[in-house]
Amino acid sequence: MEINGINSNIIDGFLGHSVDYDSAYSQQTEEELAKAYLEAEEDLRISEKKGIEEYDEKLDAFGKTIEELVQEKKRLEEEIAELKEKYERIEERREESDEIMNRLFQDEEFREFVKEKLKEL
Repeated sequence: MEINGINSNIIDGFLGHSVDYDSAYSQQTEEELAKAYLEAEEDLRISEKKGIEEYDEKLDAFGKTIEELVQEKKRLEEEIAELKEKYERIEERREESDEIMNRLFQDEEFREFVKEKLKEL
């Protein structure tokens, strides 16, 4: 009944439960209860399979959706792993480049050469 939008106070009333204190003064009229019951009657029947088949179809569709999400998650995890590897390779190359540049700038001749070229620019 909740899935079909029936007010929880009405459901509680049908089940014989007490209603929340907040709702004690906003009880449904007998006509409103009868209308809500008639709207939910198909869902309340246990002898007819039509409702069960409909819920089974909904559950199957939901299951497919979950399976699709699981597959998408796996694909994204693989993509993330590939990107991490790529990043690590780039980082290694950057460190190698930094090391080469540091060695070059330790060479006095090279530093002077770079200074002259920068002055020309």
